Amino acid sequence: MSSNSGNFDPMASWARLSERVENQGKDIVDLRSNMNTGFQTINSAIGTLSNELRNNSKTQWPVIWSAADVSFAVLAALGAFFYNTLTKTQDRQDASLIELAKTNQIAISAIADKMVTQKELEWRTS
Repeated sequence: MSSNSGNFDPMASWARLSERVENQGKDIVDLRSNMNTGFQTINSAIGTLSNELRNNSKTQWPVIWSAADVSFAVLAALGAFFYNTLTKTQDRQDASLIELAKTNQIAISAIADKMVTQKELEWRTS
């Protein structure tokens, strides 16, 4: 059959789809086996390192300093993130307080313009 004839062959379409699904299944099985192999390799490497550290009587200062450096870097990054967030929030609050103070000053000056002082009342009554 010609592809330009416009005829739809459901069996051919089903066969192509079936082959694609089968290939996807094989790819998933391959990926799973590769991941299992990788995890087993990592597990054995960690086990070997752990045994070396456990059996060695010398203090592992490079490992301790590396762990401390990584911990410090993570804490510094988190501190910088939170400080930056708080600074931005504080800037927004400062701006809104300034705007509120301006609005209050305008309202107070409007009230003060309409207000009569006690001296003026005494002058008017006398």
